[in-house]
Order: sequence, then structure tokens, then C-alpha cells
Amino acid sequence: MNTIVLQTGELALAGHQDTIVSGPLGSCIAAIIVESNHRLAGMAHIMLPGRHRTSSTSMEKNKFAENALENLIEQLMLKGANKDKLQAYLIGAGNVLKRADDTICGHNTSSTLAYLEKVEIPVIKSELGGEERRQVILDLAKSEIRYTVGNGVEKVFCGF
Repeated sequence: MNTIVLQTGELALAGHQDTIVSGPLGSCIAAIIVESNHRLAGMAHIMLPGRHRTSSTSMEKNKFAENALENLIEQLMLKGANKDKLQAYLIGAGNVLKRADDTICGHNTSSTLAYLEKVEIPVIKSELGGEERRQVILDLAKSEIRYTVGNGVEKVFCGF
């Protein structure tokens, strides 16, 4: 069993016994894409909406919703995932600074949802918004996603 800790702008694939743990999520979104027939899954830690417009490192590009999702989908397909069987799960986009004029959470959410709709990957379940930070655990060995809210206890988000 291998545990991968994912920070902002990173993405990773989970092997059959792997666990991916996101860093703390404020306005960021943990986008998890699963293809359960082949027991393939991955997570992207999205920080910003839209697409990175210049050429730079893939880590820098993967901070952006479209780049991160595109790269995660591509990596899953290279491992044998069937695109028609991909499903998405989203957690995050919390206004943890509790600013009335915050727009990044909404932009991250709409950008992520729009891209997934564009590439025809259904969002099966999401928990977006609020004012608490979250952390996400993708456990492929147990075929489940767990999460924490604030300093709360770990809860099962869903199985797949």
C-alpha cells in the first residue's frame, strides 16, 4: 500500500492498493475521476479556474481546472480507462476566509463543472462551497472516497 500526498497543482493516479490524500482544500477543488471497471482512479488538486495560457511546467499548468482535468483524464486513458466509463467526484471550493467579495470559489466550481460537461464526464457526487476547509482521501483498495471538514472526524463521502 502506497500513500500519495497531493499538494496544490498536482495530480496523481492510484494503483490497486494506493491511497491519495489531498492537501488542505480551501477554495481549491479535489477532482477525483474513477473508472471502476478497470479499478483506475486519480485526483487533481485544482487551485484556479480556466486554462493556463502560456507554456510553462505541467505542475504550474495543473493548478488550472481545464489543464488538470485534461491531464488527469489523459493519464487514466493511457492506463487503459474507458472514457465512456469515467465518473467524477468533487469536493472543496470553500470560502475559508469568509470574505463577502470572494469570487474564486464560484469560478473554480463553474470552470470545473463546465469542463467535465464539455468532455461528457458525469459528476456523480459533489460537496462544494461552505466556509470550512476540507481534506480528501481516495482509497482505491476500499473503493471509497473519504473526507474531513475543518477539524472534524473522517467521514465516508461515497463508494465506487
